Amino acid sequence: GRTECRVRQQHNRHNIPANPQRKATKMTRMSLKILRGVDLLAQDENLLTENSSDPYCEIYLNGRRVARTPTQKQTLNPIFGGPNATVEFDALSDDAEFVVKIYDQDLLKSDDPMGQVSFRGSAILDIAAKAMYPNVWLLVQSLDGCEACGQLEVRVLRLPADDEVPDSDTRTHKALPTNGAPCGPRPTNRPPRELRESALSALSAGPKLSDAGVGNTIKSLRNMIIASRAPVTLHIYDVSNDCRVANFNAVAKGLNGGIYHAAVEIYGREYSFGGSKQMDVTGIFACKPRKCPMHHYRESQYLGDCDLSPAQVNQIVRKMKSEWMARTYDLFRKNCCFFSKEFAVELGVGSIPEWVYSLANVGAAVDDYRRSSGSDSIEGKKKKKQQQKDKPSGSKNKAKTNSSGAPEWGRAPSRSDSEISDVSSEEKVNIAECNHNADLIDNVMAARVQRAYRCSVVNRRSTHVTA
Repeated sequence: GRTECRVRQQHNRHNIPANPQRKATKMTRMSLKILRGVDLLAQDENLLTENSSDPYCEIYLNGRRVARTPTQKQTLNPIFGGPNATVEFDALSDDAEFVVKIYDQDLLKSDDPMGQVSFRGSAILDIAAKAMYPNVWLLVQSLDGCEACGQLEVRVLRLPADDEVPDSDTRTHKALPTNGAPCGPRPTNRPPRELRESALSALSAGPKLSDAGVGNTIKSLRNMIIASRAPVTLHIYDVSNDCRVANFNAVAKGLNGGIYHAAVEIYGREYSFGGSKQMDVTGIFACKPRKCPMHHYRESQYLGDCDLSPAQVNQIVRKMKSEWMARTYDLFRKNCCFFSKEFAVELGVGSIPEWVYSLANVGAAVDDYRRSSGSDSIEGKKKKKQQQKDKPSGSKNKAKTNSSGAPEWGRAPSRSDSEISDVSSEEKVNIAECNHNADLIDNVMAARVQRAYRCSVVNRRSTHVTA
């Protein structure tokens, strides 16, 4: 039969006709997204890229190739996601058979096989329903006699049919495909406009959208956001509310670096990660979009549409809560930027810009070198300094307090909407409480920056920057 390929909202969409010899089954709209792979087979043998690969995936439906993902350079843990790793099918039976073949791209010879995963769409849906988690990990099997190792994370979703869209959401619009030409009206179950207002303020597209060649202009970016079902936005802050950090980041961004706090917004809530000395508390917290009171808002990037319902997003957050406990916070290896990256990957929109967390990677490399050379690690020195500060001291070292009893150096800009909610308890916390209890919120590198400022003779109130 003939295969019709249409592009709708930057997804590869296919209308696969049913086989007349096969027993009639219920046909539904379905999507397949390749999220990422881990510990894949290394196929490169040259000196420059030894123990690495340039993986990409080919997607087959019932033995027919329907899509190919972009190549991820020199990695065994590729992150796919985004529009170029998503395939939508207008009419597909539940017993459809998928095969995802992984190859290593070579320029001078034929591509080397790295493995494959095969599954039925209904099986993935059943596994996701039982686990109450939309993403499923699959073991990579041998392909064409190659060794098999690693895992691949995929997501299969049933999409609402056009006739199942509520009457209140049947407004049509034009979405821009990869070639820039409109593909016609499309009814969709979009979220209310107020949940997209923050995403509409984004001035640039995320890495996966840029790689796909979409969202290069403000107009096309706004069209994509309006057409999205569940827009995902990355909010980037300058660490702390000090103007000197903002000035440093203005210069460092041009060098692909800086000291940033990152958070991901979806369905009107902004999620991020912070550390605390409390042992049984999750480090994930939520606040109003672009209103984190601990840091100065800088910019936003639209990462893409994750196609998930609010309940499915809550399933992802609930699972990540136990993996991102506050006590596991690490300044260089597990901070808010790495949480935002992991959260974006799980949502299916790919990674975040590398310049957001590049300075943390440099710090981790320096810290590893110090440990290997026998010196105390940076984190170890921080703990020793903190223990010395926790010892009782004389009145000379006492911090000045204001009329409310809070240290002047701990005061943050007063905002009427400066509220943070703990994801584990959904309890809202006012910023004034944070000043009295530093352990309540100690996210990103704010604690380290503030400790440095406590030793400074500069007036603390003159250095605050209001958003």
